[in-house]
Order: sequence, then structure tokens, then C-alpha cells
Amino acid sequence: MSIRSRTLATRPPVLGLSAGRARFAALAIALCFASAGSAWAGDWYVDPLVGDDANGGTNPTDAWRTISHALATAPAAPAGGTQTIHLAPGSYDGISGEVFPLELRDAFELVGDGGPDITVLDGGGDARMISAWSSDWIGVNHGPLTLVKGLTLQNAYRGVEVMSSSGTEYLTIQDCRVLDVNGTGILVVATCGLSGCGSTDVKLDRVEVRNCEVGVFVNSGHSQAPAKLTVIDCEVVECSSHGIIEGDAGGGAELELLRTRIHGSGGEGLWLIQDNVLTPNMTHAKVTDCLISSNAGAGIKAEVRKDNLTNSRVDLGVVRSTIADNHYGVEAFCPTGWSPDIFVSLSGAIVYGNLDDVYENPAHVAFTTVRFCDIGDGDFAGSLGNFAADPLFVDPSNLDYRLRWASPCIETGDWLFAAGTLDLAHNARPIDGDFDTLERFDVGCYEFAPLFQKSIGKLGSPLALELWGPQGNATTVYFTRKPLVAGQPTPFGELDLDAAFMNVFRVTTVGSGPPKTIKRTIPNDPAFAGLVFSFQALTECAAAPQGKAYTNAVELTLVP
Repeated sequence: MSIRSRTLATRPPVLGLSAGRARFAALAIALCFASAGSAWAGDWYVDPLVGDDANGGTNPTDAWRTISHALATAPAAPAGGTQTIHLAPGSYDGISGEVFPLELRDAFELVGDGGPDITVLDGGGDARMISAWSSDWIGVNHGPLTLVKGLTLQNAYRGVEVMSSSGTEYLTIQDCRVLDVNGTGILVVATCGLSGCGSTDVKLDRVEVRNCEVGVFVNSGHSQAPAKLTVIDCEVVECSSHGIIEGDAGGGAELELLRTRIHGSGGEGLWLIQDNVLTPNMTHAKVTDCLISSNAGAGIKAEVRKDNLTNSRVDLGVVRSTIADNHYGVEAFCPTGWSPDIFVSLSGAIVYGNLDDVYENPAHVAFTTVRFCDIGDGDFAGSLGNFAADPLFVDPSNLDYRLRWASPCIETGDWLFAAGTLDLAHNARPIDGDFDTLERFDVGCYEFAPLFQKSIGKLGSPLALELWGPQGNATTVYFTRKPLVAGQPTPFGELDLDAAFMNVFRVTTVGSGPPKTIKRTIPNDPAFAGLVFSFQALTECAAAPQGKAYTNAVELTLVP
């Protein structure tokens, strides 16, 4: 968990007005906005259990029965606003009357208010479930306000498709699951039609894609049709063919992965393909704070398939990521060409435990920057902070690729990184991982946290804290019933708890592997919901200037 800071913005008086007139003007503006609010957004309701498409759909007791009817019936979103279709918990399928694919409309939000656990769309095995298209004959684009949130899409041929041959198609998919799809889980395509070209700009945020043939496929099909996909805090796991494919046959595809896990694919985890011979094009991919593991093919494969007569290329950047236990780690392959077609940059990455950690066709591949990486097969070791060593993962057989105490990857990362970035577990980097009271970046997707919280804060569930350090050394765990505060310097490193409210939670020892674990059951009392607790430990260590040092701090909010 990271320290949360809040900044309160001050509002200056309206220029050219007295204080009294400024207050009046501000009030008039506020009233204007308030009265206009109903024109900006609408709320509509669907319930597959008790709804009826003959109803008005304006509130939960007057809900429609099908999403299909809601999308066809709700009025267009007003300029600058949205129409939100609220989906009650239940199963939306052919039995309930759904007709797939569900054709999204511009600035419509399709929201399962209860979340994906209890709001399920079932495609019956062969449906294309949710579609956002624009083309020569479908002239309306889906703008940046178009949203799908809080749903599970399952048992289909395709979960979501976003395709454009005219204008730009936007879509955000948030807090969703795409499961058991026998084709592509999420498809994003930009190409050209008879009268012009299209483009895509799609964002996946906290989306799980599991047990599909291909998890995610983004493709640019023409030189004037760029395709962009941003993937944040997602999981693409156990896909029978490939995890994520970025294909470029013409327009320049752009892919960004941030804090995303790709695991267990039957082929490549991430496959980047440049297949254009008509015009100069580039396929860009940036992989940051990601874990790519146990894929039967390469963790990441970058491939140029055609002769380099048109200066087409793939640019791949891998930053603070872990690529482990795949067939190849990073594979760059270009069978023909006059000059390098694939350019790879690695910084602060672990590439370890693969059959070949870095595999390339050296005549056509350029590793432009390799800094502060642990590459297990020894490539680049001894230069620019690179080394080859066992990273000491916690338990890779159970998919735990965190670092153990005393890992060679602790505090040996790239010093050029910006402080405050989040690792795959959402810990703020850097953390003092060796108790010398200095914070430096680690290598890989996880920053080593001497105090690690393994709890979601649910009432009645266990609170579990892991404590890492020199085996058997004494530690005191403190807590407050307050959020974390801005760090205060002390002789023992940074203190992130409010000192005025600190109490002792436990006096114990630490472990070097496995860690010492403290468990306590959170009371199953509704009165505790919403309470915030913060924890930080003071641990004895010979490396600390004063003989002991503070760990990182964690914050926990209790939830029902």
C-alpha cells in the first residue's frame, strides 16, 4: 500500500468583482450547473428477474428486462453528457431475452452496479457479446465517455469488439471479467473503408481475461488507421493460444501495458507483429511494472515478417517488469532485412528462468538500452548495472514472484526512475528494502516490502502481515487508527504513521524466508466498516546506522 496525500485547491475570487458580487456570481454559476445537470446525464434500469420491456425503465421498480431493449429505447446522450444503463444482479442471456451482439451507443455507460461477481452476461457459446463499430454505413462514432463496467462476459465466441473504418472509436472497459471465450476475448481493430480510414483508442482498467483462445488482439490494418490500446491493472491468464497480440499490417499499432499480469498462455504471452510492406510503419509497445510468466511460447515475442524495404519496425520498451519461466523470455525475430527492424529497450527488468532468457536474430535486432537488469543467462552482465543472479522469488511454483529478503534485485534498480511509481502490488517505489535507511529502486515488477499486507480488509476475514528481515531479529509492529501521513525523517528512517496516535500492535521477530506472519481476525461487526488502520514496524538490523530501521508502512480500510 502507498502513502496517500491530499491537496486542497484554493479558489481565487472572480477577477474584476467585489467580494460580494463574486459570491453572487459564483452562486449563479453553481445554480446554472445544478439546473443543467439533468440535461447532462440520464439513468436507466434493467433487471432480468423482475423487469419488463413494457416498463418505463426510469427506476429500479420500473426496470426493463433486457439490455437489448434498453440500448434501443433510451434516448441519445445529450452533448457533453452520458446515458447510464444500470444492470441489476442476475444472468443476462438468451433465456432472459437478450439478443447478441449488444450494440453500444455513443456516450452510453453499461454498468453492473453490483459488480462482476453477480452481474453476468452469457453468450450461449457462440455469440459476439458487446460491439462498438463505426464504418461507412454506421456513421456514429463512440466517444471517450462510452463505458462498460462491472460485468462478467462469458461463454461466447467474442467478449467485446471495437472496430473502426471511419473516425475514432473509443471505449473504456473497467472492473470486468471476460471468461471462457472460444475466440478472442477482446478485439480492437482499426482499418479503412470505401470513404476513409478509422482509428481506435481503447482502455482496459482492472479487467480479467481468462480461458479464451486469444485473450486480447489489437490490430492496425492500414497506413492511415492507427490502433491504440492501454491496459492497466489487468490479468490475461490461461488463454489456449496467445495472451495479447499486437498486429500491424499497415497503420502503426500502439500498446501500453501497466501493472498487468500475463500468465499461462498456450503460445506467446505478448506477441508483437509488424507485417507491412507498403509504407513505413512502426509497432510500439511499452511494458511497465508487469509480470509475464509461464507461457508456453515466449514471454514477449517481437517479430517483423517482411523485408525492410519500407523501413517498418517494432519498438519494444520493458521497464521494471518480470519475465520468468516462459519458453523464451524476450524473443526478437526478423528473418530478413537490410538493417535492424526490431529495437528493444530493457530497464530495471528481471528476465529469468526461461529456456533462453534473451533470444534474437542479431543481424536485424538492436538492443538499444539495457540498464540495471537481472538477465539470468548472462547476456549484458557487467555493463550498465546489469547482472545475472537468482532473483530469489518467494514462491514461483504458486505464482508468487515477489522478492525474498536479501534478493540481489533489492535496491539495485535504475536510479533514473521517478519516485512514486507503483509496483504490481501497488506499493509506492522506492522502498528501503535492506534497512540502511536509504530508499533505492528494486529490479522487477515487485518492490521488496519488508512489511507486506495480505488482507482485503473484509469484516470477519483474517488480517495477515508478513515481516521480512534478518532471520530471528526483533521487531515491533506499531499501528494507528488513522490513515498514513506524510513521511517524517527519523534516525531510523522515514516514519509514516501519525506519532501522536501510535500504539504497539505486536512485538515479535522477522524471517528471511519464509517471512514471519502475524494473523488476527477482523471483527465481523458492521460498526467497523469504513475504519482505517495503518501499520509500520521497527526492526533490528546490523545494516541500519542506529541498529534498527523502520519498514515501509501499509494502510487498510475495513469493508463489509
